[in-house]
Amino acid sequence: VAAPAGQAVVKQANLPDNTLSSGLAGGGVLTIQLTNFQIVYFATDVVVNFGGANVSCILQRSDESITIITVTVPAGSPGAEVVRVSPSSLASNWAELTFTYEDDRLPVLKAVAPTKLYNDGSQLVVLTVQQFPGVSSPSDVSVSVLDADGASSNASVGSVSSDGAGSATITFTSTQ
Repeated sequence: VAAPAGQAVVKQANLPDNTLSSGLAGGGVLTIQLTNFQIVYFATDVVVNFGGANVSCILQRSDESITIITVTVPAGSPGAEVVRVSPSSLASNWAELTFTYEDDRLPVLKAVAPTKLYNDGSQLVVLTVQQFPGVSSPSDVSVSVLDADGASSNASVGSVSSDGAGSATITFTSTQ
């Protein structure tokens, strides 16, 4: 069988939930179907580079019509990563796809000032939150305030500032 001419093509790629994204811990099994890919006989004949690091794969099928591999998604950092697949003996016969890591960490409240409020409300409160990426305006945030009796009310968020590294400072005016 002649070597394929040109680049391989990703026909389909997805996790079991039909997405190309996961949380930061990874762990899902990504299935990649390739066409115009050189026929391979062993998983070690396939090079899978996931965001700059080579990872092993399981070879499901490889013939003149399609090659199917599965890869366990490694842990990653928030954002998009390029996944490149090529046969080890024909590096020019590669295909790429983009995989996205979603920041699924829970925000952590690091500071509240002041720590006590008067019942009459209208007091400025400042929250410092870590692991809170992607916020840039008050409409990105909602704050609920519980009073001493456990009743909840929404506070009016005044400002949000992000340090660009996943931490934010949020100010709001208490309503109770």
